[in-house]
This record gives sequence, structure tokens and C-alpha cells, in this order.
Amino acid sequence: SGLNPAIFHPDNAAYKAEVRKRYGVSDNAFLLLFVGEYNRKGLATVVQALAQVKSHQTPIHLLAVGRGNASAFQALASSCGVA
Repeated sequence: SGLNPAIFHPDNAAYKAEVRKRYGVSDNAFLLLFVGEYNRKGLATVVQALAQVKSHQTPIHLLAVGRGNASAFQALASSCGVA
């Protein structure tokens, strides 16, 4: 599948800490990872869903990796109040 389980294993605390530090995500926050072509895989739906749960007690961060017009989705996030 092309995935290295030694790196992307849920118990790899050092890797998780590095990613959280790199993107400024606290240990108590949820970190969602979106991977794919932004339009085809539904990044807009994810951003809009985050707007629905933004009042949740636990902070939520979205890390999107893939192809597409990132600035359009950043604008959407801003308009939804989740930027």
C-alpha cells in the first residue's frame, strides 16, 4: 500500500509529537488529516463539518495534504469561522 507502518503507527509518539509541534497543534487538540485531491475528495464538506462542531470543548485542527486550490479552501474556512 506504500504506507510505512513503522512511521505511521498509532503508537509512534515521537512522530506524533513532531507533527503537532511543526503545525502548532497542542496535545489536547484533535488533529484531522485530509489526504487527496481537494475538490474530488470533498475537502469543502470537511471544512463545513468543522464549522458545525467548532463549539466543541476540544480544539480541532485540520491538516490537508493534496492537490487543489488551497487558497479557495482557506477562504471557505475563513467564511465558515474555522480558519
